[in-house]
Amino acid sequence: MTGLGAGAARTTNATVSEHIRMSTSKFWTSVLYATLALAGSFAGGLVAQHAWPAASALAAQTYPRRVIAQSFIMVDRQGKPLAALGTEEGRSGLVFYHTDGRRRAVLGVESHGSGLTLYDQQGKPRLTIAVTTEGAPVLALYDGNGLNRGELHLDRDGAPALVLYDRGGKTRAIMGITSKDSAALALYDKNGQDRSELRIAPDGEPLLSFYGPLGELRLAVGMQAARSGVALYNRGGKLVAGLP
Repeated sequence: MTGLGAGAARTTNATVSEHIRMSTSKFWTSVLYATLALAGSFAGGLVAQHAWPAASALAAQTYPRRVIAQSFIMVDRQGKPLAALGTEEGRSGLVFYHTDGRRRAVLGVESHGSGLTLYDQQGKPRLTIAVTTEGAPVLALYDGNGLNRGELHLDRDGAPALVLYDRGGKTRAIMGITSKDSAALALYDKNGQDRSELRIAPDGEPLLSFYGPLGELRLAVGMQAARSGVALYNRGGKLVAGLP
């Protein structure tokens, strides 16, 4: 059992580090969402500050076949803005509005990547589809309060992962395939601390690990070289007992 205990400690620690690395794409999603929101606010400011002529006056004008400008606004027959295209400090965004003036979609490009954010009838973000400058795709889901609750993405090495967050923004669960082709499921407590992991190694060997409130390994159950066993650790992470 000593071999299983030492191997479990080394394997689970490596798995934790990979989970942390996989969850870093949340940073890119947050940055991209923030910049898209800025692009939407910028375009919304253009709409609010512009004095629109009547629809009949617009229809009577002669329009050029090519327009070069920093912003472009589309309105309906009553002059209500329905879409805005604008640029600001290297960012560009296309914003779509409902007839009540609330933002419903933002398509934007900025220094960290490009993406599309969709909003509900209350103007809260509900879905973001983004691609970072490194080519990593991200799908983020938001609840009715506009809080990020889940992400599906590929990391920089092409490993897929599903990350779930609670209302406080803490990571509570990660399920994915690591860069070394191990299948893993990690569960976190309300403080965002990893407390339990289930891992299937590339060779098919399973390992179930439990951690204390400070992240110390306390219990490992697994199979190695066709042997099954259980390893118990104290609060300092030292192996104290094992079966068989």
